[in-house]
Amino acid sequence: LSVYFHLGALQDMIWALRAEHPDLPILIGGQGLRRMNPTLIADPQVYYLADLDELNRILSILKTGEGKDD
Repeated sequence: LSVYFHLGALQDMIWALRAEHPDLPILIGGQGLRRMNPTLIADPQVYYLADLDELNRILSILKTGEGKDD
């Protein structure tokens, strides 16, 4: 998400994806979310990525299923 005022469009896209693919993990990030609470998207399969280290951590969780609650 590049700017925060696109949050509504992001939520609409997530809902559309969820309707077709209910178990699909969705990774979100970008400058527009940096100053917002990423938990605004109330979906346990949506993962906020603050940086590339976070991407590596989330990919590891998705691959192994371990540490999801960390």
